[in-house]
Amino acid sequence: MHVRLGAVRALDGVSLEVHAGERVGLIGPNGAGKSTLLDVLIGRRAPDAGTVLLDGQDITADVPRERARRGVGIVLQGGRVIDHLSVTEHLRLAALSHREARDAMVDDDLDDTIAAAMAGAGIARDQLAAALSHPQRQLLDLLMVLRSRPRLLMLDEPTSGMDREGRDRTASILRDVQAGRPMLATLIVEHDEEFLAANTDRVIRVRDGRVIAEAQEVEDVR
Repeated sequence: MHVRLGAVRALDGVSLEVHAGERVGLIGPNGAGKSTLLDVLIGRRAPDAGTVLLDGQDITADVPRERARRGVGIVLQGGRVIDHLSVTEHLRLAALSHREARDAMVDDDLDDTIAAAMAGAGIARDQLAAALSHPQRQLLDLLMVLRSRPRLLMLDEPTSGMDREGRDRTASILRDVQAGRPMLATLIVEHDEEFLAANTDRVIRVRDGRVIAEAQEVEDVR
């Protein structure tokens, strides 16, 4: 994958695969190209050269909404919640984006993973997003993406701004998700090496728009 931002090569020949059921970590300093890569994968930026494949199908020309309907989901830093909507309303909207449910009525039944995560974080269904703390907003964004039934789940700094309790809760939810959806492919962009070591199967390190190392353990890609 190649992307130029002016005179800068934001991505310079980056190539990676995330297989069904695999959890891959992406790590690197600021300016390494991580955010640009995510933008390409979700369709916010077109590559200057290269192809994005989902289950072997070329989705390079698909816009973000089309990719979401195909099963590409991302949790961004800070969350994308709307203050005046309730938690239930957010989850309804997320369910409607699911490729198999978008033309059907959506009920409010939640799978065990989502319901347990809400209970553990103290999030009530009728609570307005404006009343949620930063970690709860982050969590709601994750639950919205999960509600849309993605095949590829991407998380951009999912523990940013969280204390130890919040990081542990996020890790627990991701483990539950993987157990309940064993074919889900997950890509986690993080600065927290300890979090990646505990919650991924493989770690890729990038710098200056290039993959410089790949290993099963974080320590091996330093």
